[in-house]
Amino acid sequence: MRTFRNPALRWVAPVTVLGVAVVAWASGSAVAAALIMGTWLMAVGLTDRVRVEADAQHVRVVNYLRTTVLSWGEVAAVEVDPAHARCVLRLRSGSALTAWGLYAGPGGLGAAEIVKAVNELETLRARYRGPRVHHPRARVAARGAFARARPMSFSSSLVLGALLTGLALLGGGAYLLAQYAAFAEHGVPVEAVVTEVSGFKYADVTLRYTVDGQTLVNTAGDWNDWPHVGQTVAAVYDSTNPSQITDARVAGTLSALLEAVWVLVIGASSLTYAAVRWLRGPWY
Repeated sequence: MRTFRNPALRWVAPVTVLGVAVVAWASGSAVAAALIMGTWLMAVGLTDRVRVEADAQHVRVVNYLRTTVLSWGEVAAVEVDPAHARCVLRLRSGSALTAWGLYAGPGGLGAAEIVKAVNELETLRARYRGPRVHHPRARVAARGAFARARPMSFSSSLVLGALLTGLALLGGGAYLLAQYAAFAEHGVPVEAVVTEVSGFKYADVTLRYTVDGQTLVNTAGDWNDWPHVGQTVAAVYDSTNPSQITDARVAGTLSALLEAVWVLVIGASSLTYAAVRWLRGPWY
């Protein structure tokens, strides 16, 4: 069994690690830095996953979220798509399968090696002397290191959904944690006058308040209740950024911290689930 990859993909990790590390360091938050580095590691893992494996009887195309195993009898030709410099398997059923592990991209990185790999795959296909399969649903049983292909995407959809959900929740949790830290450490109480109230489920309250003799007007989101225009309310602003203001009843409180931690825990759990399903692979 031989494995084919675009050799240019091997440069993804060493070339990007310094830039990603600088961005993570410049974020100024340990949670944001962990999120950035975690996202980068997942991207590198997905890039390293894609490949094409082949022997004299079968070809296995491992893409980002789906693994397909075919007998050479199901493949009519292995070609290079010149418009995108990528490997395409033309199937006897009339469909086509793109091998993303042999993809040069717009920059054409590794294009020469991809052409060489496609020629070797086409040679293996041409040497195959077994039965030709034309029916689109037919599958030849794979042996050895290959498993029978299962045309099912529900499992990969769960992995992708958990990955995207985890990243979104970690980002939201990092924001909530940063807000908590800012108001807990730099919060200054102030009496503010409500000038506008909007929103649907939660109130967005526009407040007029004074900081060091200067009058500011800014909006605080997710206010606890619906105050009236002209009402004076208790608020807290961030002394390092006075335009950031919120309800005094939630600014820097334990409930705000617990909310941020809860969102982060759910996000981390989603990412852990996606990672476990990925490592247990293959995905179909």
